[in-house]
Amino acid sequence: MVTGKNNILLTFDDGPHPIWTPKILDLLKEYNTKAIFFVLGKRVLSNAHLIRRMIDEGHFIGNHSMNHWLLLFNTNKIFHAEIVSVHKMMLEQFGYTIRYFRPPWGIIHKKLKIRCETELDYEILLWNTDSLDYIWPFGRRLPVKKYNNENIILMHDGHAFSPVANKKHTLLMLENHLKSLHS
Repeated sequence: MVTGKNNILLTFDDGPHPIWTPKILDLLKEYNTKAIFFVLGKRVLSNAHLIRRMIDEGHFIGNHSMNHWLLLFNTNKIFHAEIVSVHKMMLEQFGYTIRYFRPPWGIIHKKLKIRCETELDYEILLWNTDSLDYIWPFGRRLPVKKYNNENIILMHDGHAFSPVANKKHTLLMLENHLKSLHS
């Protein structure tokens, strides 16, 4: 959200992860910075303490679907199993109403997008700056000087298909950016 003199939106996809998400939360807390965590429903209940921490520390939580499947078809089954189920889970388990949705890979069927916006009152939030943190060690060294008030930065606190993916590089990248933005 607001970091120093810049309005930068930091977003994290594919978590929560029991190892990496707490470390990311620690860094964000150290720099008094808020973010949006786009969570996978299949990881919410097993990491309920992390969801609670995100909420308690003032971060936003977005819906990133239940299983990180491509949302190429507009069917009731997909809408309810992949999107509505996560919305209901967050409301029932945490009393939290999600307002943002990020489709996996940023791809969604047009009519499914409209349903998210009208039936769940979601804002579809993509990104315009990809950190490339998922292709370590070649992740982008995002030049802070090129940030402007419209940067929505995509990072990952988990990995959609690997529960053991190493995110040390994401932590290093995040810390460098937070230092630069707050200097």
